[in-house]
Amino acid sequence: MEPARKYIQSQLKSIGNKQRGARYIFVLTGAVFIYLAAYLLAISNDPVNGLERPIFEAVNQLPAVLYPVFYIFTQFGSISTLILWVAAGWYLVNRRTAATVLCAGAAAGLLTIVAKASVHRGRPGVLLDNVHLFSGEKFSGFGFPSGHSTFSAACATVLYYQVAPEYRKYLIGIVFLVGLSRMFLGAHFPLDVVGGWAFGTAIGAFTVLLLGISKPNISVAKLKKYLGKRS
Repeated sequence: MEPARKYIQSQLKSIGNKQRGARYIFVLTGAVFIYLAAYLLAISNDPVNGLERPIFEAVNQLPAVLYPVFYIFTQFGSISTLILWVAAGWYLVNRRTAATVLCAGAAAGLLTIVAKASVHRGRPGVLLDNVHLFSGEKFSGFGFPSGHSTFSAACATVLYYQVAPEYRKYLIGIVFLVGLSRMFLGAHFPLDVVGGWAFGTAIGAFTVLLLGISKPNISVAKLKKYLGKRS
């Protein structure tokens, strides 16, 4: 028991010594606001008779030749690819960031189940006729928020401010294409995707604020030592 207690204490101390990254506070605040707006719309609006339907149908009826591309990108929103997101965090930043991605991805997977149960929103295949489905795939369960959109946004948010700036556009592109793929494949309405993006972003930002970013704090003693060596 004593080694376990010391390990837990060392991990808590390590978390306490990490910087929190003020930018993630603004990201969390904005994401929560957008999610709440999407949530209120989801429980009050009819996706069949509103603006969502033409948007969904326009994406869902894109040329079938795009199926392989969208199928590949939709996998980045599956929790089965969590190991790939974790590996990206380890490779692009360090193992500390990889662990944060792991926590955010797992939390996104669990919290999406709770969020879906609180809204009870139907999927396009249930509410609409002539939805274009591929390979006879049928989607069950509730639609809001999109689990794939939530998961990919959570993992990408953890990485966004910790990777080099040149990689950030790829993170945004992957998350966007995951959401688009869910409409193309007939799994979700647009509001499901937007809600998923916002929910996942909030989860990712909160996880980073809880565990800290990978860049360590520079103490006064370390700063003096560094300046002494430079002089």
